Amino acid sequence: MKSWEASLASTGSDHIPITITLAAPSLEQKPPRPRWADMDWETLDTIIKGFKVPAVPSCPTRLKLDEWMSESVNRLVALFKEHTPVSRPCYHSKPWWTPHLTLLRR
Repeated sequence: MKSWEASLASTGSDHIPITITLAAPSLEQKPPRPRWADMDWETLDTIIKGFKVPAVPSCPTRLKLDEWMSESVNRLVALFKEHTPVSRPCYHSKPWWTPHLTLLRR
């Protein structure tokens, strides 16, 4: 339900018509979510140990430091994205639903 209002005139008794506005379900595709439980942590652990942070700029300015930090973080995030399986939820997905709830529902 998006909204409701009782601004219409009375029908003659103690009843008042209520106007209800319903919201359409969102058809927007949800972004993929990492499936941390399905991740191969042993392989990633080895890769992360070999991860090299680029050298800090010799004469750091605010801009150079920002670029260095952004590059380092982007490389690390790309590494995780490359090695982490993702779920592709549709608009029917229930992110709060768990296998335990399925078991209880049965």
